[in-house]
Amino acid sequence: MAAALAKKVIGKRAEVESAGISVRAVGAAGPAIKVMESEFGLDISGHVPRGVSGIGLDDFDYIIAMDSYVADYLIKRYNVPKEKLILWQIEDPYLQGIDVYRRCAYEIYSHIKTLIKKLTVAK
Repeated sequence: MAAALAKKVIGKRAEVESAGISVRAVGAAGPAIKVMESEFGLDISGHVPRGVSGIGLDDFDYIIAMDSYVADYLIKRYNVPKEKLILWQIEDPYLQGIDVYRRCAYEIYSHIKTLIKKLTVAK
C-alpha cells in the first residue's frame, strides 16, 4: 500500500520501492487490494512482495521503516545510517480486517503528504 500511495503522490519526482524484512505473502492481501481500489483508485493486485535484501539500500536517499522494530533491524542488519532512516509508527494490518487496512492506508497517505511538504521546504 505504501509504495502505491507514494507513487501516486510523488509521481516521477522520486524513485519508490517496496520491500519487507519478513516476506510472508505471495501477493497483496485481499483487504489491501479492496481498500486501495475503493479509496484511492489504485490497483495493487499485481504487487509481489520482496525482501529488503534484494534492494540496494545504499542507492536511496531515504528509507522509511513502518515501525521501530523494522528501523532497529535495518540499522543492525544492514547498517542503514540513522540520518537516512525515517520512522513511522504504523500498525501492520496483516491478517486483520478491512477497517484496519483502511486506517493503515490513510495513515500512510498522511505521512507521505507530510514528508513531501518537509522535503520540499528543506530544498
